[in-house]
Amino acid sequence: MEEKYQSYEKSLKGKGRFGFFRKPKYTQVYQTDLNAEIFIELAAKAMTALGWDIVYQSAPLIEAKAYKKKEATEKITAEIDETGLVTVISTKLTEGAWDHGRNYKRVHHFWFVLQDILSEYTEEGLKELVKEAEARDNWVDYKVPESLPAPLKLRKPTVYIPLLVTFLGSILLAAIFALGQRVFYILLLYEFLIAIGLGYCFKFGIQWGNYTNYSRLRMMLIGATIGIVIFSEYFQCLWIVTEQGTQHWSFFDFLVAKFEAGFVLEDINMGGIGWLVVLGLQLFIIYAWASYDLALYTIDYAYERVPQEVINFTYYLYYIQDKAHEEAIEELAKMGWGDSLHQEYIHEALEALGEIHAFRRLE
Repeated sequence: MEEKYQSYEKSLKGKGRFGFFRKPKYTQVYQTDLNAEIFIELAAKAMTALGWDIVYQSAPLIEAKAYKKKEATEKITAEIDETGLVTVISTKLTEGAWDHGRNYKRVHHFWFVLQDILSEYTEEGLKELVKEAEARDNWVDYKVPESLPAPLKLRKPTVYIPLLVTFLGSILLAAIFALGQRVFYILLLYEFLIAIGLGYCFKFGIQWGNYTNYSRLRMMLIGATIGIVIFSEYFQCLWIVTEQGTQHWSFFDFLVAKFEAGFVLEDINMGGIGWLVVLGLQLFIIYAWASYDLALYTIDYAYERVPQEVINFTYYLYYIQDKAHEEAIEELAKMGWGDSLHQEYIHEALEALGEIHAFRRLE
């Protein structure tokens, strides 16, 4: 960041904002006589000058995130309407209901830098800026490759490998979960750790099975989550039966006994209903956290198994040259990507690219 921008930032006195039931944010509206295309290009330059990561840019809207030690701290959006009114919003992304005035500072800092950059342009310079943006968006400098990297040698996608890995991993995680509950149970912590482990089971299953059918993987996740909770109770039953020599006990007898004993929290017995609530929390937390990991691992794998050059070329065919599906398939076939399975990989990679952009925009 330039020294004059740093000096201005230090001179700003932040006005803090609270966000009790939502993330703290600050909104400021400005008036400008710039059109949408010019404003967005200048805003992009201002955000870049401030070291922010632009996550979305398409007139009349631009979005960026500010980072500190690789953690997103604020999201800044700027949108211009047909009358030249610009709405700039900064939203805190980290924990806490008080923003310490950072949102206020970011909004005004952004506008100061944008005005400073605008002062360096003449009318002709602004027109040239728009032309450069149009050339960038239309991929004018893109050179169609003479050849593309060959498809990776991967096994034929199979559901059985992720199914097996998830099943075995769930049994192991259930045993660990049961042991943790018997030794020293910390509500929420163990569920998060088990969810992370389950996510890794899916990660390896997806990679080893070359399988990315998300709807089926999600069904597996539901089954694995239920299985972990049930088997953790079953393993606890086995340990008690073994330790106390109550071989006449069935698993059902064990569950009835736990219900009657209730769930004890801070020396307070919450009864059988409390125990059922805890089981519900276990199911919800494990599924919710692991489903997030599952989505990320599926998207990453679908995107990474196709070389970037192939993704770029396919994007160019569909969205820049606006070719029909049959024409695009023919062009890809000429480049060594004619197999239907390989083309399915490409389309999944394009979908994953869209999901990646969507994830980057999340607050």
